[in-house]
Amino acid sequence: MKKILLMGGTGAMGMYLTPLLLDKNYEVWITSRSQRDSYHQNLKYLIGNAKNTNWLFSEVENEKFDAIFDFMMYSNQEFEKVYQKLLSLTTQYFYFSSYRAYAHEDGILTEDTALKVDVLDKYPEYRVDRYGINKGFQENILRKSELKNWTIIRPAMTYGKNRIQWFAGDNFDVVRAVRGVLTALPRSMWNIENNIAYGRDVALMLERLIGKKRAFAQAFHTTTETMSWGQMADVYNQVFDMKIDLVSDEEYIESIDYQDGRIVDRFRRKKFLNEKILSVTGLSNDDFHDLKSGLTEAFQASNIKNFQFNGNAAVYQAKFDALTGSLTDLAFIPETMRIQFESIRKNALFREKITMEQFRIRVINDYWSAKQFEEGVKLTRTSRPCDGPIMDNRWINFELDPTDYLKKGKIYTLSLKIDSDVATTFTPFVHHYGIGIQRFTPLQLKVGANQFDIEFVAATDNLTDFSLTATDFTIQTSFFIKEMQLKK
Repeated sequence: MKKILLMGGTGAMGMYLTPLLLDKNYEVWITSRSQRDSYHQNLKYLIGNAKNTNWLFSEVENEKFDAIFDFMMYSNQEFEKVYQKLLSLTTQYFYFSSYRAYAHEDGILTEDTALKVDVLDKYPEYRVDRYGINKGFQENILRKSELKNWTIIRPAMTYGKNRIQWFAGDNFDVVRAVRGVLTALPRSMWNIENNIAYGRDVALMLERLIGKKRAFAQAFHTTTETMSWGQMADVYNQVFDMKIDLVSDEEYIESIDYQDGRIVDRFRRKKFLNEKILSVTGLSNDDFHDLKSGLTEAFQASNIKNFQFNGNAAVYQAKFDALTGSLTDLAFIPETMRIQFESIRKNALFREKITMEQFRIRVINDYWSAKQFEEGVKLTRTSRPCDGPIMDNRWINFELDPTDYLKKGKIYTLSLKIDSDVATTFTPFVHHYGIGIQRFTPLQLKVGANQFDIEFVAATDNLTDFSLTATDFTIQTSFFIKEMQLKK
């Protein structure tokens, strides 16, 4: 019976590879830091830290494996100490690198595309991605080895039941979706291509590479689909009811750690060809799941609905709440983090889009009345004669949260959808509690549905209020504001 060792084999790829190998009648050994019970007679767990080489090599002493799949993450120094021993323990050693090892080249990437580590002198900005650089460095260590029984795997974005990714990271965007909260995507990325694969399909490719001499001393992509982020968003919406708020690159970057090399890479257009691995394994793209069926299967098997945010994930959630204006229920935030969470959320950057529900409505005179309905806000203007300038507190006011105060010189768009029962006019304006008033051109309302998009440049800092005032107070009339948005 052939024997396989999986080091750190409980992730998005290993969790699918294990049952596949067992079905193929392999004996499977897995290193794990947590206690696990074997569920199959040919499955053996080695409980311990695989980076503890004294422990690991004592556990596998006198063993010879047909393949080792090494999912571990090493420092360069750690890898230099262990790679020769690992190569000697097996007929075929699978080293898991990453698509992030590639230099940032837009367009089609093959396994021969340059690696970041090899072009640092020309592109020093790549140094921000230590993970990608280290993966390339460790690949080069293998290439210089006298033993050539290695196979390099460069996975792209890979999802499974315990790891469903979207643009920024693992799980939390999907968790937002299943809880009815908006997530975000940089607007510039909508038509940019990305590469994705289901862990179950990657496992199928990996199993087919075992023992293939054509795979020795070679690198392979394991992606199965290439599509734009916009196309992916449509599929995620179908599976998770994910709603995407398109935001500016600048604000998205401010909401996350852009120094994370993964995010830097996400902003690049990449298309990975998988012809090489298909040629060696005899598989075709028809053997793989499409994105919708793969995500559906992974989601149904997951426990993602019970996911609770903590640490950096909670910080990102707070910032995404501010970015999208869609708020996470605090019940999903650990009690010990709730004060910090709310503080971050309140002090985060200006939201890309503020909807009517996020304005505070203040009626500060008896010329107007306002009533909130599920469909919007009904404003009623009285017929009381106006005995002074119409800007003298004869307005209905929509007040911004302090985190959303407008910034001088920034361009904004105020969008309004209004149903009116008469043909009339009114003037919108922006100000700070009546100071620094910036008036706009009066709007002409017709009977029925009206839509307006008012683009303006903020004349001063800290503008807090949008207001509407009538240009004719001689008649009583009602307006129904069905939609009001402020966009940056």
